[in-house]
Amino acid sequence: MPAPQIYESTQRGAIDGFLLPWEAVAGFRADEVSNHHTELGVYSLAFVMTMNKAVYDGLPADLKKVINDNSGARWAAIAGRGYDAADVSGKKKTLESGTVHALSPENRRIWEKAGAEAAEGYLAELEAKGLPARKIHAQARQFAQACKQGAK
Repeated sequence: MPAPQIYESTQRGAIDGFLLPWEAVAGFRADEVSNHHTELGVYSLAFVMTMNKAVYDGLPADLKKVINDNSGARWAAIAGRGYDAADVSGKKKTLESGTVHALSPENRRIWEKAGAEAAEGYLAELEAKGLPARKIHAQARQFAQACKQGAK
């Protein structure tokens, strides 16, 4: 379901739980309708903004410069720091409204195995449609790992 529907659906009892990053828990006020939270730490966030190459190529040089000066790796790092900071403040706000539970190592392995199985099923489905899913997934994982290492 779309994240904006989580508050009302939880409040009505239509759902028993949800999976959101900390910043989204606070942003959608989901902490107001839930008082127990489990920190999974199993997601990576990726946003991509694209532009039609033909449209970009047709822009005058001054507008291309504006786009180039406000995009790319430098701006991705700035945006990433913003999301990281929002996660910290979102978790802090959530802690004020309830209890955060940590997964035991055994439960973490169970979640990771379930996630890997779900990912494999989805990748297989996409590959069956002729899409290069595993290749793109591997590239995304490499990028996420490089970002983690760069943040240290």
